[in-house]
Amino acid sequence: MVEDVDYIEFYVASKLVIVEEEPVQQVVIDFQEVEMSERFIVGSFEMAGSHRFAAILLKNYFKKTEDKIPWRVGSWYRVPTAVFQNGRYSHFDESVPEFTFLRGEIIFDSPVHFERVKALPPKFLELSEDELSELSILPKISTKNIELVVVDCGQGNWNELLLDNCVICYDLGGAVQNNRQIPLSSLVQTRFANYLCDEIYVVLSHWHLDHFKALLGCTKAEFLKIKGFIAPGKFPASTHAKSLYLMLKLANVPIVLLPAGQQRQNTTKCTLELASTHGCIDIYRATPSRRPNHGIMLTVNGNFKTGLLTGDHNYFQVIDVVTRCNTQSRCVLVVPHHGGNGGTINVQAWNNEFVNCDSAISVGSNIYGHPRQSVLTSLSRFKNNVINRTDISGDISYNL
Repeated sequence: MVEDVDYIEFYVASKLVIVEEEPVQQVVIDFQEVEMSERFIVGSFEMAGSHRFAAILLKNYFKKTEDKIPWRVGSWYRVPTAVFQNGRYSHFDESVPEFTFLRGEIIFDSPVHFERVKALPPKFLELSEDELSELSILPKISTKNIELVVVDCGQGNWNELLLDNCVICYDLGGAVQNNRQIPLSSLVQTRFANYLCDEIYVVLSHWHLDHFKALLGCTKAEFLKIKGFIAPGKFPASTHAKSLYLMLKLANVPIVLLPAGQQRQNTTKCTLELASTHGCIDIYRATPSRRPNHGIMLTVNGNFKTGLLTGDHNYFQVIDVVTRCNTQSRCVLVVPHHGGNGGTINVQAWNNEFVNCDSAISVGSNIYGHPRQSVLTSLSRFKNNVINRTDISGDISYNL
């Protein structure tokens, strides 16, 4: 293996562990530019070849916990290229849906000890003031006749609020490595074609790829239906986020970037604070946090139930919002983090607030623990709770 460069800088877009015959960790790294990925592959593996994507999938087979890759999702790192000297690189075919938005993979067949390295300062796209819009782009929402759909998008998140005059999509995500028979681009085409109106607004919970990947598969015609895009903070300077920004700009989609909420005086915890109200929909924004999955949450008060659209926020943050806002006595909880680790669930607190709390889990076929049994056990103790999962039931629909 030839080293033309000593270090590379990259962004960790996703990370998961799969336990099959032997445990393997899958990490997707992205770069600031496609050319940076190209130079790394050419210099480290002597493999030339153009490719329109930059991101690379790392497959790390490990036997000891200390040999797992320690990098945090949503962070930038600078690591020696020598780390990859025991890896094998292979290109992905751009036309295969399973590998959409991935350049190739590096496989570590034998355990590699990855030293812990300090994350770099975040890198963001710098947008001018005239490129940004205000939350007033959202239409007036007077109806409480709302259908909530938790879309079956695999191991990702995609929630829809179907209203009389518009559709609000909370995330348009999907599995980072798509193993579904239906490509995400086809799912986007089908969902967008079935909407009863062509006025779509997208609210992004946070910048993890499994929460916005389906957006990258939209055509220009589909982007033209999007009348507003709302996201937390700034666009990361990764190629995936840059691609999304360029497609939004090309379609003249108004962009709103919500700054972090104001920290409360009586706590140091990251909480969710009310950013704005649009009829029956409240938008909450997380206070400053080092965790990139803390972003935007929605509460929706329909005629009969309150919908809680949570992204990857934790249960403390969600129940804190519930106790401070006006809700119906019944709710639908879109379970945080695909039923994974979201902190302790205070069952008594939930039962104090709701006489009925149904749960919807957006999760794909996986064997690495989502949804966790401990989460399912706690949810089953909610009053009159029915737990639905997209990997079992497909799309899940509720009349709020």
